[in-house]
Amino acid sequence: LGKQIKRGEVIAFSGQVGKSSGAAIKIKVKTDELNSLTLGKVPGFELKFKPKSDPYLHWVQPAKFFYWKCFTPQTEFPEGVLAYPFQCNTATPTLVSTLAPAPLSFTYSLEKIPGSKNHSPEGGIAAGTWWGYNQSKIVRFRDTVYTYVIDNDNNLGTKSLMTLYKKQGKGNWEKGASMPCSVPGNILIDSKGGLHVLVHEPENAFESSSLGSLEYYYFKEAGIGNIDSFVHETIISDGNGNETVNKRIGAAISEDDTIAFSYGLGTTQQFYYKNLAQNKWTHSIAGKNLGHNFYYPFPLITTIDDKQINTVLPKTFEIYKQWDRKQLPSEEMYATIFNEIMTADKRAIGKASTRMNYSKSGWKSLIKKSKRKFKKIKEGPYKEKMIAIDKKWGKMEYWLALGEMQEGFAILAIQDDHVVVKGQVNNPYHIAIFFERDAKEWSHEYLLDNSQTTPALTYSQWQTVDISDIYLDTLGNLHVILKDRITDKWLHYRKSNQDNNWSINTIDTLGNKWINWIKLIEIENEIYYTMYSWNDVLLMDSNSKKMINLDMGKNMLEGIYPYISSPRTGTSRESRFVDILLLNGSSNSYPDASNYYLKMSKDYLLQELLPIDNN
Repeated sequence: LGKQIKRGEVIAFSGQVGKSSGAAIKIKVKTDELNSLTLGKVPGFELKFKPKSDPYLHWVQPAKFFYWKCFTPQTEFPEGVLAYPFQCNTATPTLVSTLAPAPLSFTYSLEKIPGSKNHSPEGGIAAGTWWGYNQSKIVRFRDTVYTYVIDNDNNLGTKSLMTLYKKQGKGNWEKGASMPCSVPGNILIDSKGGLHVLVHEPENAFESSSLGSLEYYYFKEAGIGNIDSFVHETIISDGNGNETVNKRIGAAISEDDTIAFSYGLGTTQQFYYKNLAQNKWTHSIAGKNLGHNFYYPFPLITTIDDKQINTVLPKTFEIYKQWDRKQLPSEEMYATIFNEIMTADKRAIGKASTRMNYSKSGWKSLIKKSKRKFKKIKEGPYKEKMIAIDKKWGKMEYWLALGEMQEGFAILAIQDDHVVVKGQVNNPYHIAIFFERDAKEWSHEYLLDNSQTTPALTYSQWQTVDISDIYLDTLGNLHVILKDRITDKWLHYRKSNQDNNWSINTIDTLGNKWINWIKLIEIENEIYYTMYSWNDVLLMDSNSKKMINLDMGKNMLEGIYPYISSPRTGTSRESRFVDILLLNGSSNSYPDASNYYLKMSKDYLLQELLPIDNN
């Protein structure tokens, strides 16, 4: 187009040529499919020119204003979307019109859903579904949404149940399996539609404590509608009167189906993970001797799209995701990395090998030596021939190091100590802590520490810090949302995967003083805030600060505890909807508390939150 623009800026508008409606622009898009026009080979036609352009470029000429979308299988695009008929591997810009957009067929809906009978009963009866603000309680797979309800019958001595529900399209909510629980648990969805449930089961149904076990349920066929059949595993057994796992568990899943969960145990932070292709969980300790209890963790899998490596070895890493890591890779992976090394650009493979060497010393010299000696290999099998050239190709530590380059983990947690002052038990919340694992080592830092402020030291205020959300965006940037109750400000922490330091911005809530939660959503590579007071839902563009207040009906919502389906818990970034649970945390509302499911169209949000034209 002869100019550079930022992602999301307007390129041009569709128009009219003479009396014919059409587009006054054409765009060239590059793909790995050949354009026959540039090759001079169009069946039934004789070209009158000698093609000179790149044979992998294709013209796209829209007939009207459109939103740009890459093609993905089984995706339903709303009106106004032009889907280019090739799958794209990189983000593409969204064209934003300043003209009046066409009416959308769906904007948002609010639906009353089943809920718990009791808020937070005494004894061993689980708190209602609202409890556990760090947990994952709603996920989507294609056109089906999954959630759960805590059935707490208020009968001391009987275990409460965590009961699954699903809703397909515009259908009704359907009930599935139930699992014993101490408190609400976590649900995650994998890329194949398998549903994963992590739940704390009490050791003694008469006591309300963290004494119990961590149970894992895998609903492999949830994606095709079956939420009754599961495989069950006890990950952490109860300790016969000793705490082995805290009930305030947080969980996450990555795009390559690695599942992770975390919990505080005494003054340590515990972390477990495994890939769906593996049988055993890997356990590590994110922090020891922390000096405080840190609970309500938000774990995150910070898998990095490292372009220095992925552009050189893309097919290798696709196969790598399926490797069980128990023995040397298959002949297929050896053949793939052989071909990608041999066909790679010299400069690109040099940068990739340098990056690989950060994870495992020896990679750079291995790649350099192998690329030269691989010329002697004319055909497969490749595995034994590569190992014969250099024994390092037969060492597990080199292959495992490839995964460590792409795997990263993070945890956001809050201080939750047990303090007795004048005979009264209190829980101070003054410190927000962030844990991060790079390669094999964990580190941690205090993002916000109010423990030495006057309200904390004089016990006049037990909670001076709130943690609200953690998010990894499409570009690999980390986002954390905190509230500083001393200054009464909401803070947005940002850090790219190349930076060691956070940038911190104060979120302008535009005069809305009673915001209790701020959660992040991402649409077309842009971050938006969803804000919640006790009974309102507000949405705001993080850049333009344009805000909308959703009309939820008079006095319908109360005591909102929000839970969002997000990539952190398995919902695809390609989903065209935002799914939110609005659960009632007001004890005065029970046993007749109303809980709601809010479904919003991302296209509606884009339309409503278009940047304000000051001209």
